[in-house]
Amino acid sequence: MLICAMGPPGGGKSYISPRFQRHFNVIIFSLTDDPTMKTIFSSILSYYFRTGGFNDEIKGMNDKLVQATINIYKRIQEDLKPTPLKSHYTFNLRDVSKVVCGMCLIEKKELTNSDVAVRLWAHETVRVFGDRLINNTDRLWMLTAVSDCVRAPFGSNFDMLFKHLDLNGDNKVDSIDEFRGLLFGDIFTPFGMTERTYEEIQDQERLKMMANNALEQYNGISDKPMNLVLFNFAVEHLLRIARIIRQPNGHALLVGVGGSGRQSLTRLASKIPDFDVFQIEIKKVYRMQEWREDIKALMRGVGGKGMPTTFLFTDNSIKEEAFLEDINNILNTGEVPNIFTAEEKVELNDMLRQSSKEENRCPGGTPAEFFAYFVERCKKYLHIVLCFSPIGDALRKRILNFPSLVNCTTIDWFSEWPADALQSVAESFLSDVPMDEDVKMNCTEMVQIFHTITSETSAKFLKELKRHYYVTPTSYLELITTFKTLLNEKRTYVTQQKDRYKNGYETLITTEQKVGQMREYLEDLQPKLVIKAEEVGQQTVIVEKEASEAEVVANAVGADEAVAKKSADAANAIAEDCKGALAEAMPALKAAEDALKNISGKDVTLIKTVNVPHADTRMVMSAVCVLLDV
Repeated sequence: MLICAMGPPGGGKSYISPRFQRHFNVIIFSLTDDPTMKTIFSSILSYYFRTGGFNDEIKGMNDKLVQATINIYKRIQEDLKPTPLKSHYTFNLRDVSKVVCGMCLIEKKELTNSDVAVRLWAHETVRVFGDRLINNTDRLWMLTAVSDCVRAPFGSNFDMLFKHLDLNGDNKVDSIDEFRGLLFGDIFTPFGMTERTYEEIQDQERLKMMANNALEQYNGISDKPMNLVLFNFAVEHLLRIARIIRQPNGHALLVGVGGSGRQSLTRLASKIPDFDVFQIEIKKVYRMQEWREDIKALMRGVGGKGMPTTFLFTDNSIKEEAFLEDINNILNTGEVPNIFTAEEKVELNDMLRQSSKEENRCPGGTPAEFFAYFVERCKKYLHIVLCFSPIGDALRKRILNFPSLVNCTTIDWFSEWPADALQSVAESFLSDVPMDEDVKMNCTEMVQIFHTITSETSAKFLKELKRHYYVTPTSYLELITTFKTLLNEKRTYVTQQKDRYKNGYETLITTEQKVGQMREYLEDLQPKLVIKAEEVGQQTVIVEKEASEAEVVANAVGADEAVAKKSADAANAIAEDCKGALAEAMPALKAAEDALKNISGKDVTLIKTVNVPHADTRMVMSAVCVLLDV
């Protein structure tokens, strides 16, 4: 047996052919009529007012609150039809239920009269039906619809009831920027407390102070502190996210471009009531198996341990479209079919045994009862926040393929930043730049003008050429960062050039002073230089005279030197002749010396006996006597 279900065709939903339809027995569930809807939701609201101890004035508004909600629901279905660009403009009874449940968040001490009740209804209606609208035209339609319902069935003066929102002093609340000031929330309760008071917020200064205080406390306990600028626009989205996740089975679909603060605001809104934040970590290899293990770990912590948790899931984490099938199932039923094995379900039963006894649940102790209790806790404590981008066709296709992404969530559309947001961000980012206040104000205005003109040109570009050029908050932040970087570079360059000029100027001044001192010194030395010059002249004359005399002496010495040289040459010639003769006589001398050495006493005696020496002997001895001058 095959059982199928589908929504009415239209709004991007396909028609089925008669050839396919003929195989089925078709059963049509007609829309719930007004009396039935009024009975259902009046009973819910009446029970809450009665058990909550609200005064009779509030109890008497029960039917009007429900009727006004139904009027908005029917009117928005008629006037704002889903289109390919607005595929999420689908409304059903879940949205009416969300409005009623939102009004049930407030306590009797905060809901004291009918005026507060009407403002609470308007706030919840805009949060459910109006936050998903994508342009100012639709938002103005929403403002008009709410003002009409305030007049009937409530019978109140809209402008008087919301006079505290009037910004321009015309005693009218007829603009989107003015109606943005309608706020309810629990941010005035101290950070980290689980029991929080939902109340109307009219003190904008206190609201901003508490939001920044919550951010400081978050950064104090977080391993990854966030550098956020909580301008009014960001605080409004912070309150919207906090309102969604404080409700049981409250899930959010945040749609906006990159840099709009969806993830950061979700983390902060989750930590304010002390919720855990779970986000998958995409690795190089991340497939269906790893995804299922992460989902099981998440559900064990939520359903098994009862820890309130926000599951933050972005479109960048969608590695496989099958991931969204599991998300769709969790949003719709609170579980992923057949994700747990029999052994794992036994472990879940052990985890739930103690808490089930404390809450008097699972009396039979059967596995089916325990698992039903586990799913119930998952619905209560798990809050899924989806952060998707509207760029391209991916969002539209995913909404058509997985309808629970819209039907089971509250949509918050992050539109372009308004003027006050651009102003606050620019002031914050330029606060650390040293410059005059007037200049800083002009720079703040300059970056806003650049961003605004670029956005307008982008819209014109799309209209004329049918091509998208996305101007995102990240672009605005990069513009300011680039301006600061360029300003720092130019200031550094100018400072360096200034220092070089200053140092050069100081060097010139110092050199000029030293030159003046040297000039004075030279002027003082001038008389001495004249005297020295005269002395040098006199010394020159003397030197020249002595040089002449020295030249004469040198000439005379030269002549004597020539004569002495000639005599020296002659002497050298004689010496050479003597050396030659000596060389010839040396052998004879040598022989004589040798003969002398050989003379003995006998020879001397022989000589003595000779009376008349030989003629040769006499000649030799005569020569000796001559030599010895004897």
